[in-house]
Amino acid sequence: MAWIHRALSLRAKITASFTVIVIGGTVVSTLIGSRIITNALLTQAQNRARQGLEAAHTIYAERLAGVRSAVARAASAPGTRHAAAVGSSDLVATAVGALALDGALDFQGFADVQGRVFPGESTVGGLRLQTVPAVVAAALQGNPVAGTEILPAEFLRVAHPGLAERALITLVPDANRPSSSLNDRREPTDRGVGAGQSGEPGAAQPPSQRAASAGQGASPPSDNQMADALALVASIPVRRQDRIVGAVYGGVLLNRNYEIVDRVKQLLYGGETYQGRDIGTVSIFLRDVRIATNVMTSAGERAIGTRVSAPVARAVLASGQRWNGRAFVVNDWYVASYEPIRNSSGSVVGIMYAGILEHPFLAARTEVMVTFLGVCFVGLIVVFVLTYVLTRTTIHPLEEMAAAARQIAAGHHDVRVQTGAHDEIGVLATSFNNMLDALQTTERALEDWARTLEAKVQERTDQLVVVQAHMAQSEKLASIGRLAAGVAHGINNPLGGILTLSMLALEDCGPDHPLRPDLETIVKQTMRCREIVKGLLDFSRQTDARASKVSVNAIVDSTLSLLERQALFHNIRTVRGFQDQLPPVFVDPGQLQEVIINIVLNAVDAMEEKGDLTVETGIDAGRGQILIRITDTGKGIPPDVLPLIFEPFFTTKRVGQGTGLGLAIVHGMVTRAGGEVDVTSRPGQTTFTVRLPVAPEDAGNEAVEVAGRGAGQFAGRP
Repeated sequence: MAWIHRALSLRAKITASFTVIVIGGTVVSTLIGSRIITNALLTQAQNRARQGLEAAHTIYAERLAGVRSAVARAASAPGTRHAAAVGSSDLVATAVGALALDGALDFQGFADVQGRVFPGESTVGGLRLQTVPAVVAAALQGNPVAGTEILPAEFLRVAHPGLAERALITLVPDANRPSSSLNDRREPTDRGVGAGQSGEPGAAQPPSQRAASAGQGASPPSDNQMADALALVASIPVRRQDRIVGAVYGGVLLNRNYEIVDRVKQLLYGGETYQGRDIGTVSIFLRDVRIATNVMTSAGERAIGTRVSAPVARAVLASGQRWNGRAFVVNDWYVASYEPIRNSSGSVVGIMYAGILEHPFLAARTEVMVTFLGVCFVGLIVVFVLTYVLTRTTIHPLEEMAAAARQIAAGHHDVRVQTGAHDEIGVLATSFNNMLDALQTTERALEDWARTLEAKVQERTDQLVVVQAHMAQSEKLASIGRLAAGVAHGINNPLGGILTLSMLALEDCGPDHPLRPDLETIVKQTMRCREIVKGLLDFSRQTDARASKVSVNAIVDSTLSLLERQALFHNIRTVRGFQDQLPPVFVDPGQLQEVIINIVLNAVDAMEEKGDLTVETGIDAGRGQILIRITDTGKGIPPDVLPLIFEPFFTTKRVGQGTGLGLAIVHGMVTRAGGEVDVTSRPGQTTFTVRLPVAPEDAGNEAVEVAGRGAGQFAGRP
């Protein structure tokens, strides 16, 4: 690997570096984008599933209210009241059965206070059951009740002909459950909930009940059938004078009743399909068995008799909790939402489900990612081509200088490089040629001195060595300085182009244009890059200060007045504490203003643009120094960070919010002026103290140029 690294040209290294960066960024962006898009789409699907469940709950409640209303009309009908007044249960049941009830109910009837049930279609004699539905029992106690109940097959056969046959559900075997669970089912308790909730929820009739059913003249259900039914039942007490004589009941069977599930699907999902399949589905479960659904099997039939998955059954039936998530429903993956259905006494008797196919959302995710990868691939090719062309144009003059340097090393001092370009590399080539000219001149002078002054050869040789060393060092520093400035300028040029073109494009985009946020981000980040390059130049370049006698109070006051007009000072309360009649200091006014601006802006950042900023001036007569003290009420500087704050490029701000050069420049400017910077900090308060020497009495008032060095040469720990 080291041999390959040495063998590669600079052009190849730059091109390879940019290519690797772009490919790496593409891979990372793809992974992150895929995760974000997938989560967003699945969240959208989950929200739609929850909406479906809420709609199902609303329609379910609306249908239950309709059942209660129909039963209430039957209970308050004149024929019912007359039959109750006569005191005949058979007459009451006959009156109730004679009512058409607007076709709103599947069954209706009358139960007397002894628990005898008199169906509307068969009222002669009645039939006494061991238990009656919970809502009927509650109505016999004087409480009108409506709710969801599990009705046994014996009650269904008495309540209305054909209901028991309609309620009979053939169970579909589930490979994920033990087959014995189909025979391990017990009759619901008087609260209407099967005892199977402790393990696998749901139950079919045990052999004892099947035998009882057979005694009524009907064929008993087999081991893979469930005879119980889930129904919306309402019951209203019937009174004669002040005494309850019975209760009118009625209900709607939910087994194979597709009204609710199809209304929810049509209301929420309409006719929306994906590859010929409905995108949204709704189901009603009796315990863990589907009794009403629009989920289709692979044969195109409604998936009646299929069972809910075991994890959902445990969460909803056993724990009574709502369940949301990704679930395998019959034959495909859905983003689903389940909630328990409770009877009138609060026990869980079933499940309401709404779900939406997962495939459409994953397909949309795949389409977006394929498009993104295509764009990235095209971008990679463009970057590769542009990088190759730009590096070839930029590096070619350097290659010429490298070749010339090799010839000079071989003794050919008359070699010169082409200087056609007028950029920084052209300046470097000119300096290279000038250095060769100077070297040749020096060599000729040395030859002349050797021929004429043999006695002083050693002295002249020593002087030449010193001069050459000084010249080489000076040229080296000059070249490095020009190269650094050239690199910074080379960065500023494309940044200026990017900024100009981005701002022009931004002006062409309206407020609602989809590219406007991206263009605003490009402009903002380009402005930040330009500020970073400016700070680097301010830190590294050699500068000359124009020092003069200035009033510290005047400079500080004008600087604060300038800053207070900015928006970030709206919540900052500035307190001035200037000592009168301070002696002047001998500094560059612009640099002093920059020192104050940098410290104040750091203080505003520390206070998060809200707090008190106190600026004071004074004099330390013992040390002959003028003091500028700036105190903020920010969060303070941690003790482990305090020794590092004047180090160049050290910053505690988030990435993209600071370069780490501000305080280094402050320290360099103050040090160059002969002053000092002190910092003290504790939680809730930080104070910067700038100490500047009092101007000498013999210093004039006019500006004087003072040779300086780069700010970075003074930066360091205070």
